[in-house]
Amino acid sequence: MRRYYQMMADRYALDSPQLCGRQNWLVLPCMLRPNSDALALSNFDDALAQLGGESDTVVAHRDSDGEDGWLQLILVDPISPEATVAERIEGDLSFYGVLDLDDVFRRNAGEGDSASREKTTCKGPPDRIKVA
Repeated sequence: MRRYYQMMADRYALDSPQLCGRQNWLVLPCMLRPNSDALALSNFDDALAQLGGESDTVVAHRDSDGEDGWLQLILVDPISPEATVAERIEGDLSFYGVLDLDDVFRRNAGEGDSASREKTTCKGPPDRIKVA
């Protein structure tokens, strides 16, 4: 699994405040952009739920992105118990690419899209995403 600094090294110095002291944290292979489709939304929400939501060791981090405006990633402390869950999620995604197919079908049918966006929208560092 990639580390945050490996994804962002070309954009920031390693001691940049933008890295939030999480340079070595793991990055799950699911992310959101403003134009994310039902599959991306579903995988992001399901991965975050499997990790138990945001905590001191799991963060939904939003970063500016020149292409689409922003990019939201799930970062996991590599020495936390959640790192094992993150590794399993990465394996599931590499094998099948979908964490919850039923949820993707519901989202494609128009069910829950606004609720999903509200649940996964991060307004800033103090806000935490709550998992129902």
